[in-house]
Amino acid sequence: MESVQPLMSNETMEDCYRSSNKDYPTFLNKCLRHREARLVTQHLDSSFSCDKGCSRGVCQFKEDDRYEGDSANPCYTQGVCGGDGVCSLPGPRSGHAATSFAFNGGYSVLLLFGGEIESVSGERKLSGDVFTGYMQGSSLTWARMNVDCPEDWSCPIARRDASIAIVDSRGGSNGKLIIFGGFAGSLIGDYLTGKGYAISSLDDLWYLDLDQINSGGAGLVCLQFGKCLNPLRWVRMDVPGGRPPSRFGAGMSILDSNGEGVLYLTGGINKKEALDTSAKSTIELNDLYLFQLRDPFYRRCSATGKGLVSAIAGQETPFFVACTDLLGAPAIGAQFDVAVLPGASCTGCPSAYPPVLSVGVGLYQCIYTPTVAGEYGIFIKVGRGGDKFQEAVGGDPNAPASTDPQVIKDQLESNRTFFEVLVLAATTNQMGSTARGQGLTLTTSGVGSEFTIAAVDSYMNRRPGGEDISVVMDNMKQLDLPRAGKVTDNSDGTYTVTFAITVSSTYSMSITFNSVLAAGSPHTLHVKAQNSDETLTYAYGNFRTIVTGRTHMMYVQTKDRYGNYISTDPDELPTGSDEIQFEYCTTIGTTCEGKEGCVCNDGEPNPNVAVEVKKNFVYSLLQHTATLPKHSQNTLQHSQHLR
Repeated sequence: MESVQPLMSNETMEDCYRSSNKDYPTFLNKCLRHREARLVTQHLDSSFSCDKGCSRGVCQFKEDDRYEGDSANPCYTQGVCGGDGVCSLPGPRSGHAATSFAFNGGYSVLLLFGGEIESVSGERKLSGDVFTGYMQGSSLTWARMNVDCPEDWSCPIARRDASIAIVDSRGGSNGKLIIFGGFAGSLIGDYLTGKGYAISSLDDLWYLDLDQINSGGAGLVCLQFGKCLNPLRWVRMDVPGGRPPSRFGAGMSILDSNGEGVLYLTGGINKKEALDTSAKSTIELNDLYLFQLRDPFYRRCSATGKGLVSAIAGQETPFFVACTDLLGAPAIGAQFDVAVLPGASCTGCPSAYPPVLSVGVGLYQCIYTPTVAGEYGIFIKVGRGGDKFQEAVGGDPNAPASTDPQVIKDQLESNRTFFEVLVLAATTNQMGSTARGQGLTLTTSGVGSEFTIAAVDSYMNRRPGGEDISVVMDNMKQLDLPRAGKVTDNSDGTYTVTFAITVSSTYSMSITFNSVLAAGSPHTLHVKAQNSDETLTYAYGNFRTIVTGRTHMMYVQTKDRYGNYISTDPDELPTGSDEIQFEYCTTIGTTCEGKEGCVCNDGEPNPNVAVEVKKNFVYSLLQHTATLPKHSQNTLQHSQHLR
């Protein structure tokens, strides 16, 4: 390595230029470095005899017991490590991609991916290996990363000419290796000679979390001595929207100095059809795409919480959404649209669009307050730029909220695109509940009556049933035992109350839910008597001594079958509900049967008697007043006709 020649302390740039005989290459080489040094290159030697400035390989094994402590077993070519040992030197290759990362936020480490190589047997093939180059002094030690690929699809396929970049390599983190696309299916020589009929350009996007190297504190041992026993796993990234066309040889860069996480992809070569070997089978691209690596993605967002499947009217009901970005880190700044929409059976139910707020790094909460009971659907979408760029979020209502990528992945296995939520009625509002039916205010003695109670909450939602309801009727006019109605639960929030009271009177009806007055009670219930029963109806007064020319009074007391006095509304029926006839007969016949208009049992009535009938509404009596002419001999017959 050529030594550095600084400027003389008293020599100016102009002096240096003149002393270089104004030769521009000499000026660049000697003078332009100001007071520092000239830029020189150094070739690292990979030969066995190298002492310093070396490119070293080490033997790597799959099992820990093959290593002698934490020391390196140098190698300078393949096939010298024995058994399953592999020399970590990348070897000759082309079409590979290289970058660097800051190990634990400190020293820069060279990183190499993929390429076309020549195997130990001389066969040329594509590679998907990842190598690190760790600089110690003037020499560099290579290590092949222990990439775990349990399935063919769990790692990027071997390729060359892929685009790579590093993101998140700061703050003590090694960061993540991002790769996109590349060239697969054939070798470059075949492609250039037109023999690569199986060539394909790729459009896949992957990342490898380099912090996995540090698992168990073994990162430095891996980089220095090749003892890389920690398995590293690739993660394939799904992205919203359409993918860029497949390509190899594309330019890629990541803007992330302030955490933006924007990946730019431009240009490259696209292979249109895998089996097309014509000259036009490839096309150079002139495009620019960007990936928002920090944005949450619907396949990395999971909704959780009981509020996704059940709610109670009037209560604030929360659920949570946890999101990671494309790199598996908790996603901040996510934008959501949430809609709570009525189901097909919820006619007239309102829709709601509650906001979603951040409650932690990558964790969001949505609170909605339904007021109408019924079946609804909750639809959650995540994404920026309107509905065109939004996707539905699934999840597991029974799982806890977590921003762990694997937990989220497990929660999304149900492939939900929305959640069915059942909103139940709130607790019963006693006085808001209602009672309906004629039997609530009016009935007839001895006749079975009923009315219906509807139990509701404060939002007029029908309760499901199961209330402790009692109905008691107290006689307001007589000293009597209270009557109880029979309450039947219809299991739909309604209750049928049946009862039969034989004593006509006015009652105070109390309806209680769990011993609390409810349904607008107490109500006033009027129990009227049935029609009069002839067997219980009787007449009284002086029937034997009647003075001619004077007013004579007698009474008829009407009762129903239960002994209740017959009462009627005086405005509606001023003479009562029964038609009472008083007949004064000169003679009484034997029968009126079959004879229309017959009076006095087909005898002879006395037409000279004036009769007036009045209703006594207090005692349900019929008062009869008759005035007989002087010297008249008569027989009184009372007949009662019921309406």
